[in-house]
Amino acid sequence: MQALAACRIVANNRWIQTPKSVFVHSSREKLLAWRQVVIVSIAAAAVYWGYKGLRESERLRVELAQTRMELADVQDSEKQAPTNPLPVAPASPLFRSKALPGSVTDEDLREALAMNERQKKGEYILKFERSADRKLMEAGVKELASRTASNREPALSAVFSQLRISPDVAKQLETHQEKITLASVLVETAMQQALLARQTYDTRVRGLLSPEDYGKYRQFEDSTLATSEYSALQQFAAQKNTPLDSAYEQQIVGLIHDSQAYTGQTWVGPYDGWPQITVGSDMLAQKIEQEIGQIGQAASDLRQKATQANLPAPYVDLLTSYFGDRIRARVNMLDQLKNPAPGG
Repeated sequence: MQALAACRIVANNRWIQTPKSVFVHSSREKLLAWRQVVIVSIAAAAVYWGYKGLRESERLRVELAQTRMELADVQDSEKQAPTNPLPVAPASPLFRSKALPGSVTDEDLREALAMNERQKKGEYILKFERSADRKLMEAGVKELASRTASNREPALSAVFSQLRISPDVAKQLETHQEKITLASVLVETAMQQALLARQTYDTRVRGLLSPEDYGKYRQFEDSTLATSEYSALQQFAAQKNTPLDSAYEQQIVGLIHDSQAYTGQTWVGPYDGWPQITVGSDMLAQKIEQEIGQIGQAASDLRQKATQANLPAPYVDLLTSYFGDRIRARVNMLDQLKNPAPGG
């Protein structure tokens, strides 16, 4: 079950009948289906949160099954009724009922219709790119965070009381925990959205290309970092008055790629890694220390491979000097973090 499978009304075209105006078969059907979406969202998120998630998920599955049965009854009854849809004026508050989560508006649904048309023509739409989907997801996540906080509140209050933390401060800490839960689940849904987009992209590219051409394309994508590193090496060589002969470009790019000798990373492409977030000087210092070790090892491997590949000695020395310069820059940064200047 995918977490937060929101706003399937526009995907199924059950309620929305025409590109020019919005029609609704049954407000009860709409409310039941929205309720189904939110139950699915909360249940999927509850599974993620371990110790109480399984019990909560089981309860929600029962509620979801009941909702689906009610929805099926409504739909069956409507098949026997006249099928003339009722028009909804653009400014109608029908979709702004307090019973609906996320404050989804008519404009949100019109936007979803437009995105559906673009999707039919081949454009990929992110999982939560539709504002209606996003609002539903956020409503489900907030509900989960609130329930988690309520479940933890008695134990937290007792601990804070034993530690002589004042009730006002204890309440602030409990609210802080709730916001941590909220932020954590939002991160999970964002990563899920990115992962799904990457997988879908790769599936489409594979379908468009022959195995041989797909391999060529992947070589292009996989060499992006090495090509970027070579561009930085060219600038460094120009500063050292050691211009690079373009005849050796592909060989050097290949050696950099094979050694994974990169001084930077990226996570914005379809085949990139994932971001490594750092907050505060301690985490940043730890990350820099790791980079120093990784770059040093990769540079050593690169020098060995370059020598074995008979790359001209001046270029081998240039590569060594280039990566040594990048390591020194990080050592200086690390020293500044650990020994900040007075008043800095």
